[in-house]
Amino acid sequence: FYYNHGYADFQVVSAVGELDEATNKYTVTITVQEGDRYNFGDISVESTIPEVDSKALESVVETHKGDVYNAKDVEDSIVALTEKVAGSGYAFAQVTPRGDRNFENHTISVVYTIDQGTKAYVERIEIRGNDRTRDYVIRREFDVSEGDAFNQVLIQRAKKRLEALDYFDKVEISTVPGSAPDQVVLVVDVVEKSTGEFSIGAGYSTGGDTPGPSVEGSITERNFLGRGQYIKLSAGGGRHSRDYAISFTEPYFLGRRIAAGFDIYKSTREYNHYDTDVTGGTIRFGLPITDSISTQLAYNISQEKYSIADGCVDANGNYDPSRCTISPAILAGVAESPWVKSSVSLGLVYNTIDDMKNPHEGLY
Repeated sequence: FYYNHGYADFQVVSAVGELDEATNKYTVTITVQEGDRYNFGDISVESTIPEVDSKALESVVETHKGDVYNAKDVEDSIVALTEKVAGSGYAFAQVTPRGDRNFENHTISVVYTIDQGTKAYVERIEIRGNDRTRDYVIRREFDVSEGDAFNQVLIQRAKKRLEALDYFDKVEISTVPGSAPDQVVLVVDVVEKSTGEFSIGAGYSTGGDTPGPSVEGSITERNFLGRGQYIKLSAGGGRHSRDYAISFTEPYFLGRRIAAGFDIYKSTREYNHYDTDVTGGTIRFGLPITDSISTQLAYNISQEKYSIADGCVDANGNYDPSRCTISPAILAGVAESPWVKSSVSLGLVYNTIDDMKNPHEGLY
């Protein structure tokens, strides 16, 4: 936290735990030394590779002169530079940052140095510990494949993606020597955890148009059949209501990093003088723009039916005003029923949360 808010000299001085025998609880006292707050000074890129235009790469850097020092921005700049240079044909390039402190002005100038690096290739990727999750669910989170150039930045990115799936308690990626000096084997060790959820609830309403007891339940599986698919079934109802819904999401539609899914729902309500029946569905697509920005497109269509309650109609099924009073708006809705509604929505999602269940940093 401190490193990302300008305190580059921050350190924990001590941590002491004391037991309160009266309450049988520990009090932990952590002493920290913040140090001075720094801003970024001059930012530059240098390259020992003659063909790489270091000046042109400065636009890729996410650290800027005058901004508050942020260690995460430095890490993001290393990733961005590595990807840019690798995309230009230098797969073995390594980016190393060098920070020069100015203690008087409280600034840190950063120089990103690009070197060729030692050539190494990924001979194979071994996955261990995935008793339920399919191999391809793990492999598709890697931007490197067997035979590609080894790139530590891309390996760390894959590790973060695997952790973000929330299928595993632990993800570790290590390397062992391959069959040749320029070959390495990636070993991915995972510890799977439960990805299914079941919930049930009950309640009682004494007010509104649909009073009485109600019950609802749902079953959710975030890694359906070990294929990384999301599915949720839910149902609920009471004396005067019924609700059913099903949701499904395929995170890699047609083998690409495009999420596709659908929702189907049905809801019925019995009010004092009329009933409603709503059936609908949604088709969803999600396309990542960057690792933190994605766009979502959805199409929704629903049909709404209105009908007069049995106690308000005569023997021929026609509305009888002498039995109950219904507003003109409801009568018009019944006459024009069913109603069909459709809509298209487009959204943009920005997410830099490091852990959705136990976040430490980021924005959403």
